[in-house]
Amino acid sequence: MFRGRKHLPPYNENTMTHIVGKGLGFGKIMNSIMQVSAVDSTVLITGEMGTGKYPIAREIAIRSKREGPFVTFDCPNHKGNLFTSALYGYEKGAFTDARTEKPGLFEISHNGTFLFDEISHLPMDHQSQINSILDSKTVMRIGAISEKEINTRIIGATRMDLKSMVNDEKFNEDLYYRFNCLRIDVPPLRGRKNDIRILVDYYASVFCIEYGIDDAKIDQIFSPAVMSDMEAYHWPGNIREVKNIVERSIVTEKFSRKYLDGKPAERIIPVDDIVTLEEQEKEYIQSVISNLYGERDVNMSELGRKLGASTSTIREKLRKYGIAYRHAH
Repeated sequence: MFRGRKHLPPYNENTMTHIVGKGLGFGKIMNSIMQVSAVDSTVLITGEMGTGKYPIAREIAIRSKREGPFVTFDCPNHKGNLFTSALYGYEKGAFTDARTEKPGLFEISHNGTFLFDEISHLPMDHQSQINSILDSKTVMRIGAISEKEINTRIIGATRMDLKSMVNDEKFNEDLYYRFNCLRIDVPPLRGRKNDIRILVDYYASVFCIEYGIDDAKIDQIFSPAVMSDMEAYHWPGNIREVKNIVERSIVTEKFSRKYLDGKPAERIIPVDDIVTLEEQEKEYIQSVISNLYGERDVNMSELGRKLGASTSTIREKLRKYGIAYRHAH
C-alpha cells in the first residue's frame, strides 16, 4: 500500500482527525495543543494562510473539557450592523427588522469555545468593547436592559503580525495582550517537508471516500515521481493548497505538474482581504529567507543579490519589518 495508509486516522468531520503529520514541527504543534486544551486561558494561533489555524483551534476545543459548542466568528466578513447583531444578538423590536429575539454568537458559545478567525480584521471601534466583554464575561444584546453571563474559552487566529499592528496603532494594545496569553505559531509547510506525503495520503483517502473512487488509484495518481515533485515544491498556499491539488487529482483521476507552477488561480480578491504593499513585501522577504536558508545563517550578500537590493537596504528592511533571522556571530 502507498506509504502506509493503514496508519492514517479514519476521516470523520466531528472527531479529532483534521491534523496529521510527523516530525519535530508537527510534534511541537501537538504538544502545544495538548497543553493549552487542558486550561481555559486565551490562545493566539498565528501562521500564514492555509497552514491549518482553524483545524488547530477546533482540535483545542474538542480536546478540552468544555461541553458547549465550538463557534467561529469570521472577522473579515462582519462589518457595521452585521458585526454587532451577529456577535451580541438582539431583542425583539430592537430595530425595524428585529421581529424576533436572536442570541448572539457569544451567547451561543456559552460553556464552549469561541474562535475569532483573522482577528486582525476586528474593527478598531469595537475592540475596546470586546476587551471589556472578555474581562467581565458578560454580554448585552442590542435593545436589552440587562447583561447575560458567558463562560466561553476564547481563541484568536491571524496571519498578521499583531504586535506590529499595535505599534502602528491599528490594533488595541490591551486586546492584543489579552489574546497573547498562550500562543501557537504554526510553521509553513515548506518548513515541514516530512508532512507532505502524509497530507497527500490523508486527503486522497478522504476524497476517495467522498466521491466513491477506488483508493487503489491513489498509487497510480501519486507515483514516486509525482511525490518527488511535490516534496520539492514550495507550497505558497500551504496545507490548503495540498488539499485542493489532491482533490483535483482524485476527481480527474490524474495529476498534472502544471498544478505546481506556483501561480495561484485567478480570483477576485474581496476588499477586506486586500493587504498593503508593505505587508506583501514583508511576507515575501520572510518567504525568501525561509526557502533559501531554513534554519541556517542568512548570507546578506547572497540575499541582496536574490532580491535585487543592496546589503544595507536588506538590513534596513529586516529591521523595519522586525523580521527575525539567524546570522553568524
